[in-house]
Amino acid sequence: MKSRERTVIATTTLLSSLVFYWYAQSKGKSEVPFLMVGAFVGAVLGELVLMEIEKNK
Repeated sequence: MKSRERTVIATTTLLSSLVFYWYAQSKGKSEVPFLMVGAFVGAVLGELVLMEIEKNK
C-alpha cells in the first residue's frame, strides 16, 4: 500500500470517527460504540474513494 493510499484512508477514518463522536456527544450516548462504527465506515469510505481515483486515472 502506498503512502498516499494510507493517508486517504486514515483521513476518512479520522473524519468519520469525529462525526460519529460529535453525534454521540450531542445525543448524550456512550461514545465508544459510535467511534468504532465511525472508524469502520471511514475505512470503507476511504477504500471506495481510492477505487474511484484509480478508476478515473
